Amino acid sequence: MMFKVTVVAAGVLLLLAACSRGPGGALVSQTVVLDLDSGSFRADGSDTMSQDFEIPEITAEVVADGTVTAYFDRGTDGAYWIALPFAYQAPDKSAALLTYRYREGLLSLLVVSPSDMTRAQIVTVVGQSKVKVIVTY
Repeated sequence: MMFKVTVVAAGVLLLLAACSRGPGGALVSQTVVLDLDSGSFRADGSDTMSQDFEIPEITAEVVADGTVTAYFDRGTDGAYWIALPFAYQAPDKSAALLTYRYREGLLSLLVVSPSDMTRAQIVTVVGQSKVKVIVTY
């Protein structure tokens, strides 16, 4: 048992040592909360709609060595967050996947719907919701 604990602890230390560090050697996390406007999504391929957000906290260092995670608040005003990607199935059995991609300075939120969800149905999924983005390096 002691061996397993030591191996796990050593693995965690190696992982932390491999991460970029902020001032004083500590990991740095920054949180950005985005307000979504379902009317601002644009076509991004035959089955995808997207909305771009400028996020200067996503630096070249973050893209190379950090992490960007995103969470969706489906109308709870920040009380309950769902990790992306998030899958949704409408009552008519059409479905959509809410996910994201990022590059330096930009996060794109995507609604992927191979079942041809209508814009009205996408409003049902996204509505006037929020996305919390956590940038760690």
